[in-house]
Parts: sequence; C-alpha cells; structure tokens
Amino acid sequence: MKVGVLLCLIWVLCSIQVTSASFAEDLIAVKGVAQPVVQAQFKVGGLNSFLLHDRKRKKDVEVRVTYPLSKDGSFPVVIFSHGAGGSKDVYLYLTRYWASRGYVCIQPSHADSLNTENSAVDKAEKMKVVLKGISRDFSGWENRSKDISFIIDSLPLLQRRLPAQMNVKRIALAGHSYGAFTATLIAGATVPAPESARLGPCADARVGAIIALSPQGVRRNDLGFGFRNQHDWAGVKIPAMFITGTQDLIGLSRPADRRAPFDYSSPGNKYFVMIEGANHMTFAGIEQGGIEGFAGGELPGHQLGNRAFGDRLRQRLRARIQKQMGVADEQGDRKKMLNCLQAATTAFLDAYLKDDKKSQAELKAGSFCDSRVAKFESR
Repeated sequence: MKVGVLLCLIWVLCSIQVTSASFAEDLIAVKGVAQPVVQAQFKVGGLNSFLLHDRKRKKDVEVRVTYPLSKDGSFPVVIFSHGAGGSKDVYLYLTRYWASRGYVCIQPSHADSLNTENSAVDKAEKMKVVLKGISRDFSGWENRSKDISFIIDSLPLLQRRLPAQMNVKRIALAGHSYGAFTATLIAGATVPAPESARLGPCADARVGAIIALSPQGVRRNDLGFGFRNQHDWAGVKIPAMFITGTQDLIGLSRPADRRAPFDYSSPGNKYFVMIEGANHMTFAGIEQGGIEGFAGGELPGHQLGNRAFGDRLRQRLRARIQKQMGVADEQGDRKKMLNCLQAATTAFLDAYLKDDKKSQAELKAGSFCDSRVAKFESR
C-alpha cells in the first residue's frame, strides 16, 4: 500500500511543471476598503505569477499565491475561483486580508479569464462569448473543477517556493459567481446537465469547506445558468457559507434565487448572508460601474500619454460589459459592505479551518458585522 501511495505521489509531481514565478510586494491595505475592524495578524507577501503545467490535460494554470510572512506554525489553504472572465488578480481585498489573518491563498486564472486577451476591445468580445455559452459550457465546468483538484495536487511543489508552511489537510474553496458554481460542484452538488454521467462527479473530498459569493439557484428555463432542481444540492454536506446582496440581480437571476443552495443543501454548518445594497460586482471588490480585469490592458489614451482619456475609455468599456450582464446598481456604503465580507468570511474560515471557538460563537450569533449592513441565517 505504501509503495502504491508513493508511486501515485511521484506521478502527481511529475505531471506538474513550474515555468515562471515572481515575488510580490508585501501589502495588506487595499484601495477602496475601509480599515478592517479586526486588524491584521501578519504582514503579507506573495507570488504575483506562478505558472503550472498539467501534463495530463496539456494545460497551463497560472496562479497568484498570497501568504503570511511567517515561518512559525502552518497555515490553512484557501483557493479562490474567480467569476466568468475574471482572473487571479481580482478579489485581492479578500485574499490579502485572509493572508494577513493566517491563510495561504491561491488564485488561479481559469480558461475563461479575459487576461488571455491583450486589448480592452478583445476582452469585451470574449466576455460576450463567455456569457453567451456559460449555461451549456459543460467542458468549461469540468475543466474549472479539474483546475482546483490540480492545484491541490500541486501543493507539495508550491510549498517549495513559499516561506510560509501550508497545512494541506485544511483546505477551503471560495468563489464568486461562476466561481461559486465551481465551488458548489467541488463540494458535492450534482452536475446540472444531461452530460453529468459523462462528466462524472466534480467533487474533491480534500476541500473541507466552501464560501460561495453570488451562488446560482435553480435555473428559470433550460437555457439559464444554474441548477436543475433543489435535489442537486443534497450532496453538499461540508460546511458552507453562501453570500449574496439585495441588489444581486444579473440576467434573470434574483437575490431570492441565490439562497437556494443554503435552503436545500444537506443541513448542518450552513450559513447565509444577505448584504444590504450589494450588487453582483460588489463581491469582486471593484469600483462602482467597473469590472476590474474585464476591461483592462493598454488603451489608446495610455499609449499616447493621455491617461485621463484612457481611463474614460476603460470606464465606457466596463459599463458596456456590465450592461450586457444586466447588473443592477449598487446601493449603500460600499466600504462597509466589503468590511462585512471580510469579517463574515474570516469568521467562517477560522471556525472550520482553525477550530477557533470564538469564531464559532460569532457564527452562531451572527455577530461578525452590523445587522444594518447584513442579515444572517444558519441551519
């Protein structure tokens, strides 16, 4: 048995290639986010870009890694799966904060990331294609799940490049929108497609908890993006936190739809947070009306030295994509919303990855943020 396990480990390590890496500056504060109520425990460092090659799938997976600058102890791992068209470089207000609280955070860029395109116009066009096909992109669903499992396979190799020690027995997966869909599949939800028998289960038992921001509900028609019925979540038995906002409208999806995973997943250690005024893009931690990473790249104004013109053009492109997505406007104090997200998710992670009794009590009482900012339920 030991020989078999060793051979499996050797096969996993041989299927991984690292082709580039770079070290990021230490950074805790994130622009646009108020000072957290709970202060950082650690300074933060990271790798901006770490390229892995999965030989089995003949695919590169680029990741960003953010970690506590400490050689004492070992730190649980949080993997973050971005929304459609996003990248490893979004959601830093969460991953940097979690790292400052004692977590090693790994953010992949999936194949649908717009970072593969050079110009803002090409990014906008790719986003249109991604959104049009997302509800039937079965291979995309499968590949996203395999990205997560591959990253977990890669942890021994990643560890060689990090000064912080990872606790690979304590792993959580977080995700936003399409990433929430990925997280829910990894947690054990049934693949909502006729091809589910071919795709097989996407679950990975090494993930011990999930955080789903703007999760999908039951789809309203056969062309909608979501799950088929309430039974699809029966297999989600691990601890899970589902978060949405009162303005989280996109396409036909409504905030009330997004609580379905909470209501119908296996009971026990399930949490639901409704943030007052938050829209679909609030969770990405970006400016109102913009989509960070979705309309980036060098714009004509920047190339000509007229940065103000370039910024205006970028904003117009972002607004166009947001209109295509049917995103409702954000309402309320955005900094308080993001602080609440930091507090709620960190309490959840501390409770289930660190067995922290204080955080468990906060979760039970729902006392991690102001009740005027968010409503909380558990089951």
